[in-house]
Amino acid sequence: MKYKEGKSLADHLNEIQGIVDQLSGMGIKMEDEVVALLVLASLPESWETLKISLTNSVKDGVINMEIVKSGVLNEEMQKRSQGASSSSSQSDLLAVDSRSRGRSEARGSKQRGKSRGKSNKFANINCHHCKEKGHISRFCPKFRNERRKGKRDENSDDDGVNSVDEFNIVYEEDVVNLTTQ
Repeated sequence: MKYKEGKSLADHLNEIQGIVDQLSGMGIKMEDEVVALLVLASLPESWETLKISLTNSVKDGVINMEIVKSGVLNEEMQKRSQGASSSSSQSDLLAVDSRSRGRSEARGSKQRGKSRGKSNKFANINCHHCKEKGHISRFCPKFRNERRKGKRDENSDDDGVNSVDEFNIVYEEDVVNLTTQ
């Protein structure tokens, strides 16, 4: 039983299920995986991509009829919708002028090869921190530098020592001061 293009896939699946039911009535039981593989085998070569994707996507290599039914019916719906949209738009595609594909007439040929610069969305905005035009306080270089400096000061010890060398100098001075007292 081969599926013929243009025929309803639901009818094809019903015919196969009818045959499986008749065999079951005669005492011949067919496993779900065997029936699913028979359905896939009945499809023509134009469905080869779907067959491969369905068989490769199943866990443990075991395919069942539910997966095949849903995959095949979805594929049929896609093919029908593509067929309907492509036949109506083919005349539109032939009428497209190659010079106007995606380019506006106003752009012209003098712009070709030149990239556009980044536009500054803050060009007309004044920074609240430094009062300069062209950025906001979150992106203000002065504000960032002050924050970094503030963090360095915050991370320093209470005695104002910021590095190991400065600590050694202060420590030596304290030792000297203690011995002289």
